[in-house]
Amino acid sequence: MEIVINWSLVTLGTVGLAWVVNSGIPLLGKLFKQTWVLSEVVKKAVAFAASVGLVYAWKPPVALPDPGADPFLFIEALVAQALVVFRTAQPVYDYVWKGITSAVKKALVGG
Repeated sequence: MEIVINWSLVTLGTVGLAWVVNSGIPLLGKLFKQTWVLSEVVKKAVAFAASVGLVYAWKPPVALPDPGADPFLFIEALVAQALVVFRTAQPVYDYVWKGITSAVKKALVGG
């Protein structure tokens, strides 16, 4: 099973995610008269979750077998599908993380 990535969808998701993480959260904090800044670990977790979500939304894995019939076959199919999704999500994560960090650099440096 091969997953083909729609990079325009990933780019659109990256732009939205970069704005929310870098500008939206601090702006929301100002609304409540507080300083809200996400740590790098949280930003990486958000980028990872978004990458896996984008890959899964673009090409969801096939249906899993019935766990009641053969639990070992179910676990094997689940691990195989997770492996495909996570391997495909790696380049998407690299692209999304680069987009988030470049947005921060542009905001700090000024272009």
